[in-house]
Amino acid sequence: MNGKWDHSTKPSTYKLLDKGGKVFYSGSFKDCMEKQKKMNEEINSDIYFTRGYEKGFSDAQESLSRKMSKVIMDDHDAGYDQGVKDCYKILKDQLDGMIDGCRFQDEYALKLVKEKLFNNES
Repeated sequence: MNGKWDHSTKPSTYKLLDKGGKVFYSGSFKDCMEKQKKMNEEINSDIYFTRGYEKGFSDAQESLSRKMSKVIMDDHDAGYDQGVKDCYKILKDQLDGMIDGCRFQDEYALKLVKEKLFNNES
């Protein structure tokens, strides 16, 4: 912020100017410096509040993101585990079917062999 003296008044006053060069406060030099100091403190506290708020908000988002990711991964892992169990069950059922089929074929082959053997001996 800029300021300038106005000597046309008695006593002389000091004017604080904004970025556009317009007067936004006038008074004694001491009053202007106190006003400027107070404004700087308000701006700083607003900046610190905003930064703190944004930091808190981003921390909360990150925490929720981690929790959601954990929930999703737990569900994913549970789904994966269930899929593996289902796969094992399907493979076991298929292998049991193959084994039963082999036993049936073996028994049928054994029956044929016995018939052939006994028919040859008779």
